[in-house]
Amino acid sequence: MVENTSVRPAALARGLSPALSPASAPGLWTPEPAVNGNACGGHLTLDLIEPRHLEEGAVFQWRRRLFSQENKGSVEIMRKDLNDARDLHGQAESAAAVWKGHVMDRRKKALTDYKKLRAFFAEEEEHFLQEAEKDEGIPDDERADPAERFRCLLQAVSELEKKHRNLGLSMLLQ
Repeated sequence: MVENTSVRPAALARGLSPALSPASAPGLWTPEPAVNGNACGGHLTLDLIEPRHLEEGAVFQWRRRLFSQENKGSVEIMRKDLNDARDLHGQAESAAAVWKGHVMDRRKKALTDYKKLRAFFAEEEEHFLQEAEKDEGIPDDERADPAERFRCLLQAVSELEKKHRNLGLSMLLQ
């Protein structure tokens, strides 16, 4: 006895296409029997075991049709997977480009801030050297009080710290 299995849409999604119809494969498709007295003419069944009543050439054609339908299904699935992979790859490349732009913007800003600070330090160094030259012109007798000199240096350092904070040096150093 030949076992019949109902062909449902899920089976069609697995590779059995509607192209394999009762007209194209006589003897392969049989109407589904009534279940509990309810006749269901909407479903056809496919003999999954080789039909024994067919000749040997017809059995070969039956097998070839069945395998070609399975292969078409798997090829379609692989094609969809490949397209999905291409889409994901494109999305990843876009995200990488956005991230690279973000990083480059941050680097550019940091370089600009660094150049500003370097110019500021060069200016302050020049100012400090000019004041040191003025102090060298004064005889040692007038610079007798070291506490006064130290206080002036502390005041100059505190002014530098205030200017640095205004430029955002504290943020860059953190």
